[in-house]
Amino acid sequence: MKRAGAFTVAAAASLALTTGTTGPATAAPDITRVGGDQRIPLVTGDRVVVDATGRMVGFESAEGRAHIPVEIRRTGDHTLVVPADAQRLIATGRLDQRLFDLDALTDPRLRESHRDGLKLIVRYEGSATAAARTGVRTAGETRLRRTFPTLGADAVRASRDDLAEVWEALTDRRKDGVRATDIGRVGNGWVLRGFTGFRTAHAGPAVTDGSLLQTWDAHFLEDAASQYAVAFGGKVSRVATGYTRHVKGNELATLKVGLGASAPGKSALASPYAHLPGAPEGNGFSAPQWTPGTRTFHVSTGDGITWLTRFNQTGEPDEWGHPALEGAYETVRPKRYEAGGTYRETFNTGVFGPLLGEGMGVFRTAPDPDTGEQRLVGALPLLADGEGHAGSTRYTSATSALYRDGVEVGRNDDPLSGSQPFTVGAADAEYRLTASVERPADVAAASTRVDAGFTFRSKQVAATTALPVSTVRFAPPVDLASRLPAGVPVLVPVTVQGAAAGGNLKALAVSVSHDDGKSWKSVEVRGGRISVKSPPKGGGIALSAEVTDKQGNTSTLTIHNAWYGK
Repeated sequence: MKRAGAFTVAAAASLALTTGTTGPATAAPDITRVGGDQRIPLVTGDRVVVDATGRMVGFESAEGRAHIPVEIRRTGDHTLVVPADAQRLIATGRLDQRLFDLDALTDPRLRESHRDGLKLIVRYEGSATAAARTGVRTAGETRLRRTFPTLGADAVRASRDDLAEVWEALTDRRKDGVRATDIGRVGNGWVLRGFTGFRTAHAGPAVTDGSLLQTWDAHFLEDAASQYAVAFGGKVSRVATGYTRHVKGNELATLKVGLGASAPGKSALASPYAHLPGAPEGNGFSAPQWTPGTRTFHVSTGDGITWLTRFNQTGEPDEWGHPALEGAYETVRPKRYEAGGTYRETFNTGVFGPLLGEGMGVFRTAPDPDTGEQRLVGALPLLADGEGHAGSTRYTSATSALYRDGVEVGRNDDPLSGSQPFTVGAADAEYRLTASVERPADVAAASTRVDAGFTFRSKQVAATTALPVSTVRFAPPVDLASRLPAGVPVLVPVTVQGAAAGGNLKALAVSVSHDDGKSWKSVEVRGGRISVKSPPKGGGIALSAEVTDKQGNTSTLTIHNAWYGK
């Protein structure tokens, strides 16, 4: 039985996606040559055979897909090769047809960037997201390149030999026939230097069933630290031939975004992205600004709009002369802002640490129907920022290990991104999953090392199941450089997340260290807060916690250089 076709999938850096990625609307996977012909893999795992001129001369179905019809059609100057199980997704706007466009897939300029595998962005929605995500991440040698936790999306790279398994993971159904995820969307677009020579027109009769959406967004710089971001649109019956709207100041909201950085010499790129009802995510515009600092956005509030804000920390230029990306964070979900209101959002400040929330945690998979293999997957950010924005950051080392009844059964270098699951047995056992990640102080001086551990019992499950793990979040009132006045008493809010949250908390112990963990002092948690002395100027403080839920599952956490004195 098939489980779930519910996803958003597109070639990475090739489409204007709901994740906000824009670029040329093409993608080329690695290509196998046999004699004078080329075998081009589709995202479905099937292969199109073309000759030296690019003309299609054959089609090879992936294993188990020979029964699926394939349509070959010409659209203008392009040849599309579309298996039947992809046609509905294309027709409903969930999958961009250019993923099946031979002219795009054979473009020699793009072939090189995809020679190690097809780079995809996959977005998941719905009640069985964990199962679908795990299926994709564990398909053959598929590699996780980056996660977008707040969007429920992954950037992955799949070799041609693994594409069929990736497609199966996305389009499978559970045995009860229920979809594992709700259908997402893929969109496309253009980034124009100007409108000269650009025209739009409606072709065919008016669309009266509410399925046609049209949106408009624009971004304007006001000065070096402020800009405008407006977007409008919704359901229409005909494609417009133009659009004019005069926006008044009292129709806008003000969003002040704190640009944090705990290391000197950094710049930031931040932008809100429009989410209009029923429409794919809009574009953003980011102008570099030195950190620490504040950037002001004047955003539109009409047409039911919400805004999702993203932040990137950049460092020294890379080999191509572009500022190197050192960290990326996003708001958990799009937010609604009211006209005339002023709102604040702060990124990239301490205390950085593990985060548990929707789609984040430690999961166990059901036995694979073919191999019987069962897996335990750690998939949670270890360095979410102090306001709970999940994201990614550069790190120098990472180690994860799994113990079964006290005996190590697996070890890898994945910081619980979910890309390297552990194989486990069916019998009930006590497991302990440990993870440690370190990052260089010249990228981030705050939370230079995070160690986490989770102990729980587990046995075979019938469907992918979240396991009972917990963590602790600390929220001191640090500045944008993750610093507090030296030597003063500080009240630090403490929050338990995961299995031990709320009424299921049995015990919580917190300790602090002013010598980077050489010695520890226990501190009492009162009213959800601890009182500690801020470290001396230039010095850091380490935090440690152990939490136990009422079922006896325990979790531990240690954060080095949680913040600094100033």
